[in-house]
Amino acid sequence: DLTVNFYGEGDVQKVNTSRQRLEAMNGSGLNQSTSTRGAWTPENPSSSMPRWVAGDPADNNRFSSRWVEDAGFFRLNTWQLGYSLPGTLLAKTQGVVSRFRVYVGGQNNMLITRWSTLDPVNDAYPLPKSFFVGLNASF
Repeated sequence: DLTVNFYGEGDVQKVNTSRQRLEAMNGSGLNQSTSTRGAWTPENPSSSMPRWVAGDPADNNRFSSRWVEDAGFFRLNTWQLGYSLPGTLLAKTQGVVSRFRVYVGGQNNMLITRWSTLDPVNDAYPLPKSFFVGLNASF
């Protein structure tokens, strides 16, 4: 048997606050996104990433459409693949085992999105991915 559950949202525009924080470039000692490597310089004038300068005198980090992204997504929420032993095999146990099933599954194992950081639903606390293996037996 196979069970799958998908979930998605489309046509959603949202401010990516994680990206805004990781591309701030307005202080020292803070981690930055690798996208800041392409920041504006006199040698790189065609960049869409503003220049990196202490104190941000041009207020490049003010709220703007620069931080708005497509937050649409398609996610495989849960899935489970199982196999139940047929009754003919279970009959050989002389009634000791009436049902025997093994299965594998997972949660949040696939996410398709254009969102540039962790999760378009909640970047601060993204959903964990998990896998599991199980066995059901009735005696």
